[in-house]
Amino acid sequence: MGLGYEDWGCLIVSIVKEVNYPKYSPTRAFYDKCRNPKGGYGGLLSATFYSKQDAATFFDNLDTAKGPSLGTNFTLR
Repeated sequence: MGLGYEDWGCLIVSIVKEVNYPKYSPTRAFYDKCRNPKGGYGGLLSATFYSKQDAATFFDNLDTAKGPSLGTNFTLR
């Protein structure tokens, strides 16, 4: 599977369908043209899950401050 866990004798199944972060994006070149030369990629990322239940479970167990939603009154999807 190429996950690096084959020697553990277990199968890793991900509930995450996709993670979006500029550093690992196929469109990174566009971001790199706009960011500060000494700047990083920021602290914002998004994830897509295979099911709503997986997303809710992940969010409920995420140990971080949960508050601002970039100016909206709802969670961004």
